[in-house]
Amino acid sequence: MNTPFADKTTLLTLLSVIPFFTIACASQSPGRLTGNSGGNERVIRIFNQSTGEVWFTYTGPTGKFTSKPLTPGIYLAYSSGASTPIRIQPGKNTTINFAPQPGIKPDFETWSPAKRKFGQTFVANGPFIRRITFWIPSKPIPLQVKLHESNPDGKIIGKFTFDQPKSWVVHLDLQPYQWTTTPGKKYYLSIASTNQQPFKLGTPALGDVYPHGCAWFDDQPQIDVDMGISILQDDDAQITFASVSYHKGYGYQSTGPTSGNCTWAAQTFKAITRNITTAWANAGWPSSEGIKHQFIYSIHEDSPNGPQIGPSRIVTMIKDWGAAALWFPDQIKLTRGKTYALRIARVDQKPFYAYLAPNDYPNGSAHRYKLKTPNMDLTFYLRGQRISTNSCLPTNITKTSLPNKHVRLTWQTALPAYATIHTTLHPTDHPSAHTISVASSNSSTQHTATLPTPPNSRQTIRIATQPIRNGATAFSPTVTLTNYPNPQNTPTSKISQNTPKSHKITLKNSGFEQNLQHWNISTPTGTPPHNTPPTVGRLAPIQKPNGYDILQGKTVLGWEHIAPPQAKHQPTQLKPPVTRAVYQTVNVTRGKKYLLTAYILTDEREGGWNRNDRIRLIADPDNMQNWSTTKGIKEDHVTSWFSTRGTWRPYALAFTASSKQVKIGVQYYQWWLLRQNHLYVDQIRLFELPDNPTAP
Repeated sequence: MNTPFADKTTLLTLLSVIPFFTIACASQSPGRLTGNSGGNERVIRIFNQSTGEVWFTYTGPTGKFTSKPLTPGIYLAYSSGASTPIRIQPGKNTTINFAPQPGIKPDFETWSPAKRKFGQTFVANGPFIRRITFWIPSKPIPLQVKLHESNPDGKIIGKFTFDQPKSWVVHLDLQPYQWTTTPGKKYYLSIASTNQQPFKLGTPALGDVYPHGCAWFDDQPQIDVDMGISILQDDDAQITFASVSYHKGYGYQSTGPTSGNCTWAAQTFKAITRNITTAWANAGWPSSEGIKHQFIYSIHEDSPNGPQIGPSRIVTMIKDWGAAALWFPDQIKLTRGKTYALRIARVDQKPFYAYLAPNDYPNGSAHRYKLKTPNMDLTFYLRGQRISTNSCLPTNITKTSLPNKHVRLTWQTALPAYATIHTTLHPTDHPSAHTISVASSNSSTQHTATLPTPPNSRQTIRIATQPIRNGATAFSPTVTLTNYPNPQNTPTSKISQNTPKSHKITLKNSGFEQNLQHWNISTPTGTPPHNTPPTVGRLAPIQKPNGYDILQGKTVLGWEHIAPPQAKHQPTQLKPPVTRAVYQTVNVTRGKKYLLTAYILTDEREGGWNRNDRIRLIADPDNMQNWSTTKGIKEDHVTSWFSTRGTWRPYALAFTASSKQVKIGVQYYQWWLLRQNHLYVDQIRLFELPDNPTAP
């Protein structure tokens, strides 16, 4: 979920541009910026060089936005901690995608089973880790975070123990080069309870989003699952050089010298970069004064009352969310080692309360009016460049199918740029990079590349752009290219693809072609409201899933609810949620390792978060659990919950049999009754694994 208290950060580099702003002549018609912020309640800001913020909004559940008409020229676009120069062209829309990057900032909207320790392997893309964010949807738990090389047994790079139990959205902010990494090298990040109590952690709705890593539950790898852990890194060109978050406590101070409202607040800091490109701070005011107000941000020498350097910025702040002000690279120049102050005030000069935190930034302190508060800091962050660079995110990315199994990619950049296209062919975990020359003239902002699509393949593509003038690299979101004779068969599972077919265990009626023969179904958990349609929770073979293809055969197992088109529909919460399981008992060999796989599809309409309908794989290695109701399912051997957003996806669960018989199956879960709910499973399979399968 999104926290309302601070803009989130992403891996997209904080970008800078050639210090100019194109003023279009009056005859040029305006253009617009359209795109996707990546989720619900994400802020979008657009700045020009001369006047600052020219447009502001925050997005709804789809994440989509369209700006007001803008005069053609170069702007800075900002969302969720990332900014990039964009070029608005006369009479055209420029499309940009701020959606989180797969593999680094996954969409964590469902949750894991309860465990004492969680981990995630990942490949570093920067020299240090700046921030780690994760979500605990349970009671506060005492936690320790560690970074290892390679795997749980690797060398420890860094360790941090929280001083207070944590829950909900948790942030760990680190100083530059505190936890160093080598780009391209694999690491293992762990989050564990220090009192050995199990807890739950957020997981990505789409499961396998780190192509070169996987989740770990209690030091056991989970094949097709990743944790909802945001591992944010910086490159050497730009960094967050001063910050205070609220992981050590924050808020309105009710007593003492820092209590009450103020007409301005400030934070002093010591410069370690050549400039400032972003300043973020948080404030609030009485609800009776409305949800948003304009604030003026300014940078001063020595103290909050010292001489102002560079232009001020007026930005729109939503109450308790905070706001970020942006400057072009040469507008706020700093002298390294010198003290400066960030100062904020409401434009209407009315008082507000500044969010403060215990002293967490050693090189400065908060100020309110003329009062210095040495034991407090604002909740803030500052970003700047260590070296002079320019960067720009690819925009207007399109793909066009060509004859002879090729695809043409086109995109634009705000500045003339080179490009490298990184391709990963699935299911292999070894990426190959292809450098595409896209013209080196100073006017080149239009780019084209043609790529092959091998037969029966799926590729993920990321476009890396590097401006011609001493540029820092910026990455596009992932683009998927497929070439399958039957597009229904595109999903692949990392281990099930490499499991020898001779090890396959025969399940009875694994594709539900013989209705429900050989399968057991638990009774529903919870009683739906009296007006709930009878299809809710009714597991049955379905021959024509509404609007979706069947992978193999003629049937899938699941349930669906579709409200009449003409009916007025109000989303209804099911209290408690409706959950059922379908399962089968299988003869196995005690002590052998097994892999349960299944294809899952869930989807919903008018749900907002795409996590109201979920399915997970379950196993009982000793055949001792009573699954006649889902209350008997223990979480020792289950996957995370999966919400697949209308796409068939394969998932896997590994376990070791401790009996001559085991139970295997899947569990369905529905939280809200929406205009449409879809929950389907097909092709359940069981494999006997080699004695020493390779962990991802």
